[in-house]
Amino acid sequence: MLFAISVNSTVLFLYALYVVLFFLSLRILRRYRIPSVRAKFFMGTAWLMFLLATAGTVLVISTAGISMRMVHLLVKGDNDTSEHLLRLYHSLSLGQDIILAVNNLVTDLLFLYRWSMIWRSEKRILVVPATMILSTVVVGCISGLGYYRLISLNVYIDPKAPFLIGGATNIVLMCLTAGRIWYIRREVEALTGQSLQKRYDTAVAIMSVDLLAGFAPPLTHSHRLESGFLYGLCVIMYVISISIHQSSPFGTIFSGVAWGLLQLGINIVPMLILVRVGMGRSTENTLPALSLNSHTPDQHAIFPSNPRGGQSLPEKITGEGR
Repeated sequence: MLFAISVNSTVLFLYALYVVLFFLSLRILRRYRIPSVRAKFFMGTAWLMFLLATAGTVLVISTAGISMRMVHLLVKGDNDTSEHLLRLYHSLSLGQDIILAVNNLVTDLLFLYRWSMIWRSEKRILVVPATMILSTVVVGCISGLGYYRLISLNVYIDPKAPFLIGGATNIVLMCLTAGRIWYIRREVEALTGQSLQKRYDTAVAIMSVDLLAGFAPPLTHSHRLESGFLYGLCVIMYVISISIHQSSPFGTIFSGVAWGLLQLGINIVPMLILVRVGMGRSTENTLPALSLNSHTPDQHAIFPSNPRGGQSLPEKITGEGR
């Protein structure tokens, strides 16, 4: 009972937060000056994630309600109805896990796409996170099918395995994105000095993150937390919750909260990143609009040509001039 209540409370609270972030992200997507094809891609992805989050929330609440109903019927001694509800519970749980797996795949591919855009000239490194994403999907499918006994497995796969691989993938993408941000900032400092550091910080963040990369805009030196780390934290909490097997009230509540965080954390993180980028850009009223796909006069005003000749800074750090 405590598990169902904690799951429902967590999911409902996070879903309300997610809806707010979702509509803010739609507003930001319309405001950004990006090519129409990319805008449609991000808009479609945002709507797909919204539908997945909504369906997942409905299933989580439904399974929690069914579990509470089963407890009530078992107390009354109605075993026949409880068995019927148990079958329904397993079916909904399977659907819930499928939605979570698809949701995770969409989010990973979204970050992988943005990461590939940041590392334009070094796409060979793409093989590493792409392989990890594929491994997460394969291991997750095999583990889920074995858990629900839809297939017979000769080898035992720990239920924590797909979550651990997914968390590792998130960390790899985060580190690669952070490495690129560090490289761009170093180029900015080498070519421009420190006098306009804050403006360059914001401009580089917008160029690198653009819409949905994994780095929040470093408007100040105290705002450099990688938002993508939040989902990794949710995964860690869930793995801990299914590892400790505590039957105490605290352990039950912790497990419910961890499961709820895992369900919606995967949707909240991309929306949170997008909203933070949009808010960061809007606070810099003196920063002209940037576009990686058009060299406007404003862009050259912020990123002047290399005084030693050659490529301008945007071309140098993004590889567009190659």
